[in-house]
Amino acid sequence: MLKLIVEDSDYSKATVVESTEEASRPKQLYLRGIFAKAEQLNRNKRKYHFDGLKKEFDRLIEEEINKGTCIGEFEHPTDSKVLRERAAVKITKIECDEKNKVWLGEAVVMRSDPEHHIIGLPRADILSAYLSYGVPCGFSTRGCGEINETTHYVEPYTLLALDAVIEPSCGSYCDGILESKEFMIDVHGQIVECAMNNYEKMINSASHTYDLEKKREIYRNAFDTLLKGI
Repeated sequence: MLKLIVEDSDYSKATVVESTEEASRPKQLYLRGIFAKAEQLNRNKRKYHFDGLKKEFDRLIEEEINKGTCIGEFEHPTDSKVLRERAAVKITKIECDEKNKVWLGEAVVMRSDPEHHIIGLPRADILSAYLSYGVPCGFSTRGCGEINETTHYVEPYTLLALDAVIEPSCGSYCDGILESKEFMIDVHGQIVECAMNNYEKMINSASHTYDLEKKREIYRNAFDTLLKGI
């Protein structure tokens, strides 16, 4: 089964750049830096094949970035979905440096701008506040894949999102793999949580109610969910 894997940008801190446009227009806050790199063992003891990662980034560029819909969250969620209410940045550009096997990117922080009557997103404003106080920020990939324990390569791998993260003081996240969740690719090619995960969640929720009829309803729904997912 696939695992949800997140990688912090241990090789780079994003550069904060504020546009210097005329006063009548909103000033954009950009983050620029290395988004990902391949063929090198990272601090989480994982590696990514260049060809596989390039294929995923090319897909992301074509399907989302070129259409202006590539949204990144602030800090990682616990699932494979991009939650719009947690969005903080819009990825505007990604370029591949094939010589060094890295991807350089640019993102705009979707913050509020009261001077120009622009209402931003809550987490973008939080990220903007961190940046204004000089807290280092980096980019982190979020995707699903399997880890070869012998070669340390993640294969196969599906890139799901690029998130903005505050770089931890220890320099690396504690693991970076959500081992408690398993994912699979459905018939439409979408990454979905395994039915058993959803079944267990629903069963666990039954323990929080003393209403017997409610418990029965939860058990019935959980069983139906499990059957549909098999």
